[in-house]
Amino acid sequence: MSDILERAAHELITRPPSSGALASQLRERLDRRRHRRGRAIILLGCLVAIGGVIVIRSRDTDAPQPASNVPVTSSTAAPVTSTKVACDDNGCNGFDRLPVEAGADDYYVGPESLGDPTVDLPTFENLTRCAELSADFTTCVRIEGAAFVGLVSYPALAGTTEDTTNRTAGSYQIHIGTTFADVSPEQYASDARSSLGGGENPPSAVTVRGHAAIAYTSGDGPAVVWQERAGVLVWLTVPPEDADQLLTIANGVRRIPGPTDIPSRVMVAGTGHPYDASRNNGDGLVVARAGGQVCAGYGFVGTCSQDIADLTFIDASNPDAVSLAGWTSANVTSVKFEFPTSVGDFVAVDTQQFADYDGRFFDFPLQSADSPTPLPTHVEWLDATNAVVAQADIPPIDPSVAALGWRSWASLTQQPAGATIVPPPATLAPSTSVDAAASTAPTVESSTTDAPGPAGAMVLPESSGFTLAGASNEFEANTDPIRYYASSQPQPENGPYLVVYTLRNAGAANTGGGCDLSSESQTTLADGTTGCLQTRNGSVGFGRLTVRRSPDTILIEGNATDAQLLDAANHVVPSDSGPADEVATAGLPAGVTQTGVGWTVSDFATTSLDVTVDPIVLMNWSTPDGRLLFLAAAREDQAWLLNHRLDHKTIIDVTTRDTAGFIRTIAGQPNYLGLVWHENGITYQVGSQGLTQTELLALVEQMRPATAAEWSAMSSGPTLPDSTTTEVATTIAG
Repeated sequence: MSDILERAAHELITRPPSSGALASQLRERLDRRRHRRGRAIILLGCLVAIGGVIVIRSRDTDAPQPASNVPVTSSTAAPVTSTKVACDDNGCNGFDRLPVEAGADDYYVGPESLGDPTVDLPTFENLTRCAELSADFTTCVRIEGAAFVGLVSYPALAGTTEDTTNRTAGSYQIHIGTTFADVSPEQYASDARSSLGGGENPPSAVTVRGHAAIAYTSGDGPAVVWQERAGVLVWLTVPPEDADQLLTIANGVRRIPGPTDIPSRVMVAGTGHPYDASRNNGDGLVVARAGGQVCAGYGFVGTCSQDIADLTFIDASNPDAVSLAGWTSANVTSVKFEFPTSVGDFVAVDTQQFADYDGRFFDFPLQSADSPTPLPTHVEWLDATNAVVAQADIPPIDPSVAALGWRSWASLTQQPAGATIVPPPATLAPSTSVDAAASTAPTVESSTTDAPGPAGAMVLPESSGFTLAGASNEFEANTDPIRYYASSQPQPENGPYLVVYTLRNAGAANTGGGCDLSSESQTTLADGTTGCLQTRNGSVGFGRLTVRRSPDTILIEGNATDAQLLDAANHVVPSDSGPADEVATAGLPAGVTQTGVGWTVSDFATTSLDVTVDPIVLMNWSTPDGRLLFLAAAREDQAWLLNHRLDHKTIIDVTTRDTAGFIRTIAGQPNYLGLVWHENGITYQVGSQGLTQTELLALVEQMRPATAAEWSAMSSGPTLPDSTTTEVATTIAG
């Protein structure tokens, strides 16, 4: 991960609780809270001494997806400026707002006896979508999403003794979630046990608030789930030592009004499948509005684009049931897919209007009971007279990528940037024929014909000398966001940059008092809050400033002068285009702009906010002599790699697995080496302890994708141990 752990976590967390208020706050915030209980599922990373593991995540996605116009152009056509717009989970430069009918998004908190809840409303916005519009299309009357992610949390019950030697602090908390889905409590509990671990106790039927409910084990802690109202499930988890309070707390939950509006993301009725709450992606086409422009995607919207490869989606994970879907401009009335002549000439499907959106959609399956259905080789977009508005050949698709499920052509074919850019509708030429470039992305064959394992799961051969210590493919609950600010250059770490961490405190931040570290000097910001500035000599380019601005603690660090850090701190404001706080333009160094918003995944890896809530793969290997290897793999836009270069001691560009990558080091961790690269739509972050650069690169070259059978064997092994701290047990007073 970034130097925040070496500088903040190592300096603050490993010290006794008496070392100061900020140390206590950071210890709690960096000891990441999880919906699951007391079971560490993230890698040990660079082995910073932390009482638990860091897990921050959000998002309603798979991989970048898409817009409102039609296709075509190729690498052989005249150059056309791309119309892609980078998106994060809050939209393409900010999704428009969609009013929600009163009561439709109400959520639940605990009984008043628990005190004031900590409510994560940014997560609510990131992980929900409108599932149904009003008759006049102006209001959302039903929402969906927010599975497995606790919206509300409370500290441990009075009198509880917390010992984080072998447990995370989050395992002592009470978590309440509101999941908007039309699934049974039995199914939800089964999915939760499958994703989060189910302990030894089988589920049992109970009654909560007059509703049939299922009591089960989530990770290692007691949990219960029930349908509180139509289309709305409520679930609760408590620490193991408070199992006897589970039903008492559940029976006392209270309904709270939800937000009056949400980002304008709407499921297209009749496409895909009903949302089953097994993850937080949608299960069909999604349309959104951003500044008047219509954007579209499958399961989520990751970019507003006019690229054909981003606008058409294929699910080839089952060769016997290939499915196709997409969004077109309003003048396209049908889409024609051609197949090899040995199978048949073509399949055509009419496009349909959705609500009052500017554009049309199509969604249909291609099924074959007798033989596998190959992917189409050519597609044509036709108008009402059957004239060809646009057409394109479909290059061969890497089976290992197709097996991931619904993907846009862009992520399936790994086409070079600009190869299939779509010009604005006014410039579309009839009967334009193009051949998209074939894939040049490196592929690694599996050693077996078994179905593929989770995207990003890897096998390291026994001959490497490393033994698997743990593997997980988990939904990651987000809490604290990261914002990156850098100049526009291929190596942004060489220019001025800032990385801003917003640590959301359970209560009000201590905005007074002195700084906690002898290596910091106290300064007062323009609004009177305290800033703690890291002291350094003139030869040190990296700096850090800690700001305690209730209710958040904000860390601003990077390649910047003290004056630049202070200027940024004085311009930190709540963001109106995403989670938590941001630095206003006036507070940024010259030439520096925001380049990304992300979350911490482990204590050595981060990820883009624009990433799937399909589980992230996390793996951990070791050798008898103490060498360690860690892996985090997530679907991520390749352009976001530049942010992975920031907030590290050194960056060295290398070639790995026939693609560009880079080695990174962390200050204060001389035995740590990390390697980052992007392959087949997946960003891989590998960390190590005790390896040379040559050894690390050689091990990564030996990795190959895991099959489903191999993954099942790996992930059913022992869970990863918690990292430990020098903290002593503390008692929460009544």
